[in-house]
Amino acid sequence: MIWKPPGTLRLRDSLAPHGAGPDVPVAVIADYLAAEQRLGRIAPAADPAAVAALLVGACFHQAFLAHFRGETDIPRAAADALVSALTAPL
Repeated sequence: MIWKPPGTLRLRDSLAPHGAGPDVPVAVIADYLAAEQRLGRIAPAADPAAVAALLVGACFHQAFLAHFRGETDIPRAAADALVSALTAPL
């Protein structure tokens, strides 16, 4: 999509009325992490938006790699390792 700007614009315009888009998952996760932070379950110094962006980015990369290899699933161990690496310092 990114390499075809007219398609990207049409997709963006079709999603906007529904409050949808590629930024939504990061925002939802960041909001969840911020709520956990307010409850004292996540370190005060943690940056919920940065953690959410890193998690979603890592998931997209794993999905790209799986697609590139012709696979349909991301191994559970890989997903668990990503989540653990990002949440352990929290």
